[in-house]
Amino acid sequence: VSQSRYSSDLLIVAPKTVLTAWEEELITEGLDYINLTILKGGIPARVPHIEKPSHKFLLINYESIPRMELVLNGCDAIIADEITKIKNFKSKCTKVLLRWTKRAKYSAGLSGQPTPESWEEMWTQMAFSYGGQWMGETKFWPWKMRYFKQMGFDWTVIPSKVNTLKTQFHNDAYVITRVDAGLANEKIYEKIVGELSDEERSIYKSIEKTWKLPTGEDTKYAMVVAGWCRRLTSGVLLPGMLSWKYEEIIRLITGDLKNSSVVIWCSFSQELYLLWKLMKEHNISATWMSGATSYQDRQNRIKAFQQGKRRIFLVQVDCGQFGIDLSTADTCIYASSPWSYEKRSQSEDRIFKVGKTSSL
Repeated sequence: VSQSRYSSDLLIVAPKTVLTAWEEELITEGLDYINLTILKGGIPARVPHIEKPSHKFLLINYESIPRMELVLNGCDAIIADEITKIKNFKSKCTKVLLRWTKRAKYSAGLSGQPTPESWEEMWTQMAFSYGGQWMGETKFWPWKMRYFKQMGFDWTVIPSKVNTLKTQFHNDAYVITRVDAGLANEKIYEKIVGELSDEERSIYKSIEKTWKLPTGEDTKYAMVVAGWCRRLTSGVLLPGMLSWKYEEIIRLITGDLKNSSVVIWCSFSQELYLLWKLMKEHNISATWMSGATSYQDRQNRIKAFQQGKRRIFLVQVDCGQFGIDLSTADTCIYASSPWSYEKRSQSEDRIFKVGKTSSL
């Protein structure tokens, strides 16, 4: 990018929350002399920007790609950040990106996570990076029929083809390691696992033996109900059963962590709102971000947390796992852990970044 290898437009595709981070990074790298355009609003608002011949960078989020195909015919170079968003070969977003990459001189996908997460995702992500084809196939199904076989309702890789797929993927995908990045001996962050007190441990032991909850409910049936509520909604459907979890978070924030900057991740919006209500009741300086938060409010709330104007930041995992910088935090709490490894790992990465000197 900095070498201006391509004289025409460069399209950067990223999750919505990452677009501003891209803009800030390009300016930080000294590229503010190049026109940057984040495509926002409806199509009528975006068309004038696309038709301008002066711009160099176009930044667009994944969700709006299908609507933009008729007015944006692609660019000379395309960068897909967080390429794990390119998954299902049937999705409109994937189909448009594969058409665009065929017309581009250069295309690449970026990801900080192990990717792809499945064999099926491998073709779509690699085909995007290689002009709409991979391993000689321009369509997903011919590629799948060549390397997979059907076992009942499932598909599995043909044993004799496994090494061929792995070898081709490792040849075509570039993986930068910590050694390559000069971080082999640098400690990035430290995970600390808390221990239960003797009193708390005895309560858990009692539950295991008697099937009685601290709130008084008993029987194995009640425990099963509580377990499923926790798995499905982290206890929000029956908050009384698991109120001790939220009480413990409040105790930590007002006690051991009273001087800490804390990010609390929630898998569910209902849980986030419940914690937010408790924060207000205890006069705790906090802000929050969920899927219902507008783009501008997200930016304002992130900055308020970064600048220390808010001590606690409640974030819904699905809307905060990409792009945002929460590295001012010294503590991270998962009120409920997401089931997806990718979401868990991505959200953890928001809390620390290379160069962070404070402990976590």
